Amino acid sequence: METYTPVMRQYLETKEQYKDSILLFRMGDFYELFFDDATEGSRILQITLTTRDRNKDNPIPMCGFPYHAAELYVRKLLEAGRKVAICEQFEENEGGRKVVRREVLKVLTPGTALEFESSPENIFLLSLSLHSDRWGLFAFDLTTGEAFATGAQEAPPYTSLGQEVENYNPRELLLSTDAASLWAPQEESLSCHPLITPLEPWTFNADKGRLFLQESFHLSALREMDISQNETVLAAAGSMAHYLSQVRKGSLPEGKELRFYTRKDHMILDSLTQRTLELFKESRTGEKEGSLFWVIDQTVTPMGARRLKEWLLRPLFNTSLINARLDAVEESTKKTRLREELREELKGIYDLDRLSTKLSSETASPRDLAALASSFHSLPSLSSRAEQAESLLLKSSLQEVDPLEDLREKIERALADSPPLIFTDGGVFREGYNQELDELRHLAHSGKEEISRLEEEERERTQISSLRVGFNKIFGFYIEISKASLKNRTLPTDYFRKQTLVNAERFVSQKLREFEETVLGAEEKIKKLEHRLFLELRSELKVHNGRILKSAQALASLDALLSLANAAVRNKYKRPIVVEGDVLEIVQGRHPIVERLNPHPFVPNDAYLESNREQIIILTGPNMGGKSTFLRQTALIVLMAQMGSFVPADAAKVGLIDRIFTRIGASDYLASGQSTFMVEMVETANILQNASSSSLVLLDEIGRGTSTYDGMAIAWSLLEYLHSNGKFRPKTLFATHYHQLTVLDEYLSRIVNYHISVKKGSSGITFLYRILEGPSDQSFGVDVAKLAGLPSDVVKRARELLLSMEKEDWLSQRKKRQEGRNGPTLFAPPAREIAPQVREVWPSEASELLEGIDVNSTTPMKALELLQKLLEIYSRSRE
Repeated sequence: METYTPVMRQYLETKEQYKDSILLFRMGDFYELFFDDATEGSRILQITLTTRDRNKDNPIPMCGFPYHAAELYVRKLLEAGRKVAICEQFEENEGGRKVVRREVLKVLTPGTALEFESSPENIFLLSLSLHSDRWGLFAFDLTTGEAFATGAQEAPPYTSLGQEVENYNPRELLLSTDAASLWAPQEESLSCHPLITPLEPWTFNADKGRLFLQESFHLSALREMDISQNETVLAAAGSMAHYLSQVRKGSLPEGKELRFYTRKDHMILDSLTQRTLELFKESRTGEKEGSLFWVIDQTVTPMGARRLKEWLLRPLFNTSLINARLDAVEESTKKTRLREELREELKGIYDLDRLSTKLSSETASPRDLAALASSFHSLPSLSSRAEQAESLLLKSSLQEVDPLEDLREKIERALADSPPLIFTDGGVFREGYNQELDELRHLAHSGKEEISRLEEEERERTQISSLRVGFNKIFGFYIEISKASLKNRTLPTDYFRKQTLVNAERFVSQKLREFEETVLGAEEKIKKLEHRLFLELRSELKVHNGRILKSAQALASLDALLSLANAAVRNKYKRPIVVEGDVLEIVQGRHPIVERLNPHPFVPNDAYLESNREQIIILTGPNMGGKSTFLRQTALIVLMAQMGSFVPADAAKVGLIDRIFTRIGASDYLASGQSTFMVEMVETANILQNASSSSLVLLDEIGRGTSTYDGMAIAWSLLEYLHSNGKFRPKTLFATHYHQLTVLDEYLSRIVNYHISVKKGSSGITFLYRILEGPSDQSFGVDVAKLAGLPSDVVKRARELLLSMEKEDWLSQRKKRQEGRNGPTLFAPPAREIAPQVREVWPSEASELLEGIDVNSTTPMKALELLQKLLEIYSRSRE
């Protein structure tokens, strides 16, 4: 380090303390990056990489950007998953004569940088406490103050933990250094990739977590939340408290609301189901458009959108809570004028969650306070509408809106009409707010007028027309005269040389010094006074932050309810009946996404499932006929009903569903060495291990990833297991091209067959998209290939091969079995032949009886009956 300059030694000493962060080193008006930080930073930020001391043997890589553009560049670094340490400069470097004082003021991380976050989405920081037989999770969005906590008694590999983490899509995850091996299996399967921040095990302290929750979230009685005895969850909260105290350095935002939940409180939707049903993203583009959230999101505020997303992610498992939402949605659909007026009022409200969090963390700018005041204008009108509401949830949402008129008046009385982004820029307060400030402003303003007058006086006195009065931060005010103008000139005796330039000389005079003291003194006092006044105003408002947060909560729920109502009216949805029974009945159901995207009228269909009657539907029909659409729309209608939304159906009765499982479509993981079939089997195994009788299972083309016979055998066995395993009876929709499976309804009483109707004519087939009872008689694969544009020669040859391959008529086989057999077998083997020597011994009656035996389809009772008949025949033959 001895070979480096003093300023570079200062940099290296600072960097040593923040090895895991990119260090932004303030040098004048720029933030500079050096060494490896510069190399990485130039790549992430797409700025030029240069060198310092380029003429030396080992030049230092460097890059940088202006300090006033810091927000843009810091956000890019954070989005790239990097920590950022900001080292500020606290002195002016006058002539480069000394190393000025610098100090790291804050460390920004992807999960804690609320000052640099503009996304309307939640930005979660997660802490995980992992043990050999349990885990605890604490999630905190510092930008909104929202927090969630949950835990489970579950041994590794923690089958439910990964899904919980994915639901939050965290930017950063806190993990004990001794829990890396427990977390590794989960990390490999996650679709999100948060920054992992390791912490010492001692930071996972339950007592500290309990204190953190009580102080930050004002929870005096954790027992009421069933969290008081959950040591693992409290330990996770404790580690977060420690981490935030280190990173935020005293500017921790106030927690808004902590929601502690368990998995039994809501329907569980794993990441595969979320992707398959396209809840938040369209599967091909990854965009919001084309998702269910896109269809139902009619919110007009960011906090309303986040609340609606939360409802969609965790549909309720409580009929009372569901029906409370449905009551509010129904009232809002009927009261059109009230709904439209409320939505119009909400449009004028900024993101109160984020603004209140900035206020509580003391990072709110003058413009943030102005946005608060602007938002408060709508609150009295919204609050007064409570008397027009009847449903409990709609009325309470409006009643909980605090008008906050006193806070609005305080802000508007103080701030200028267009306050600056940064309070040190001046011009924050309006005239008349503070008498001392008004006087200083008048003095500074008159000083600016004085400078023009003084410059004109000096020009007349010296007879130098090019003379000008200037200013810089180092020398203050000066009189500048070009060297050409100084030739043969005698300057006034009160001019003192201050600085020599290449082409000019700079002077000061006694009068200019007095002027400088007056003007600079006034401007400096203005900055200090405005700074103090702004901090006082912000502190006064912070005292009332709880009121703001309560209103933000109410407004979020109100906006989400109105969004569901607006979507229901726009899309002609109907109110479902949600009960605790074991029935799923949908009349003329539609797919909410397909009908929005498709310009043609959607063909609706009915669906009925009940665990004790029609538990499993086997759905057959051609590709492109609508089987997958029917499966998905059934699940989406259930999900929408349990989140408290109206549904795309003429009527629906939904018994509570605890989980929706999906195995639809190919999802190759070739990069990880897993084939389509392996992934299919892993996902199917997950369903069988975790489903219950209250679950809804969607299975599409199980077994198609392997040979026909293997696939058919697996599908057959799977259906038998779902029907007769004795542990659970999940409601199941099973779409398949294996028409052989349709015979299962003959001996499995809770299986029913349905098919997609098709009209076949001389020119080909027409999809009717109707779901009808009974199995399909063929797959129409060749016809679909023709529709897809395969060459006519290929289609013709395919038809010839198909006819030659269809050696067994499964429908006629089915009829024969119904006439003469007691149960189906997969490949209907022929009856066993009787050896000639046996024919001679046994009577013909016994021989015929034995020849008709199909061992694979003979039940124990039938076998006993057969044995009894053989004994009777034998006895008669002995007589």
